[in-house]
Amino acid sequence: MQRVSLYEAKNKLSLFVHLAEQGERIEITRHGKTAAMLTCAEESNSTIFDEKAPFYLAYLDLRKKLASSDFSQDEWNDIFLMERNKSVLRHPEDFE
Repeated sequence: MQRVSLYEAKNKLSLFVHLAEQGERIEITRHGKTAAMLTCAEESNSTIFDEKAPFYLAYLDLRKKLASSDFSQDEWNDIFLMERNKSVLRHPEDFE
């Protein structure tokens, strides 16, 4: 896995996309902290509910909070995705 700054990722995006297509994982950092991961599309789609993914852990937490509710799996997924979309934070650098 390679770790690159957001600045470097912006300047060499095509290179990092090519590496991701070849199976390399690219960790993109902002101010020294991981901001995003760049992976091949197949890997990304197969790990949408990976147990190690932070949003999956949030999903499990939400299910615990609403444990007394009687939702189907599809309803749980819809609720989780709605909650996840509400919590998207934007960074000032995103608008530059």
